[in-house]
Amino acid sequence: MRSPQPTHQTASPRTAFTLVELLTVIAIIATLIGLFLPAVQGAREAARRSQCGHHLRQLAQAFHTHHDAKRHLPYARSGNKPSSHSWVVVMLPFVEERAAHELFTTARPGASLRDGGVQDLTNAVFHSTGAMRTAIPMMFCPASPRPVRFTTDPVPGGNGACGDYAANAGDRQVHHPDGSIWYEPPEYQSTGPFPLAPAYSLKQASGTGQSVMPLANPGLPFKAITDGLSRTIFAGEKHIPPDQFGRSGYDNTLYVTHNDGGLHSSVRMTLDIGLAMSPTDPTVSSHVFGSFHPETVVFAFGDGHVQSVSKSIAGSVLASLGQRADGNDSDRF
Repeated sequence: MRSPQPTHQTASPRTAFTLVELLTVIAIIATLIGLFLPAVQGAREAARRSQCGHHLRQLAQAFHTHHDAKRHLPYARSGNKPSSHSWVVVMLPFVEERAAHELFTTARPGASLRDGGVQDLTNAVFHSTGAMRTAIPMMFCPASPRPVRFTTDPVPGGNGACGDYAANAGDRQVHHPDGSIWYEPPEYQSTGPFPLAPAYSLKQASGTGQSVMPLANPGLPFKAITDGLSRTIFAGEKHIPPDQFGRSGYDNTLYVTHNDGGLHSSVRMTLDIGLAMSPTDPTVSSHVFGSFHPETVVFAFGDGHVQSVSKSIAGSVLASLGQRADGNDSDRF
């Protein structure tokens, strides 16, 4: 008689995770995301800041090329009118925009030339060339959430390409006696490497209450930067609130530099109030530098080096770095 064969029971295969296992996996994934996401965001910001620095380094090198060719830096502006052109027009051939520069420097009916460019940017014949809408790629910061690259406000000399960088006019500016315009007479020049007037310009017209520009309007030579090129800010990122992109004042076209809608479009000042602490900082105005980087603003110095400067830098130190000849040693900040 045969003995009964032992029976073998096989476990049925599992078809799903238990709730505990599923929650454990979710918790692990969430932890990994929490660990890696800041690192990814930090790497992206580092890349944006690096690219921003590269743009400003290119601009600094272009300033040097201009100085090599002309023996001086470009002036901040060609005149004291809303329609006067800015330093950006003069720099076009040095930032690979020679075709646009030719449009700016070709005489047209009713639009005279002065100091290297069309003097009246509001001239209709000139506007029809489209020169004002030449956007310069290196003038845009990759960290900026800019939705537009052209002006949206109809202002004198406007309706042109914008940008995120500005030249440094220094730390001082003076009102015209009649309170209507800003100017720098010889004894009160703006103090940066790109003053709004050269050393001998903007003399008050006798009995008119208005200021006038001389025909010659050169920029400054390097020898005028007596604090040293490596210690003097040449250009940096502009403070532009997110709701002011393309708007008059904060973000008018780079091709003008005047208070009537554009004084600080292509120029900013290193005032002793310091930098904008954030893009929405309510305590500062269109005069100052700022950025969309989390904690720093990127600047190009006169010797071509680029440096990220803390937004909390002391205003007095920033003002000193922005002056070309104050005699202060601001190596360490």
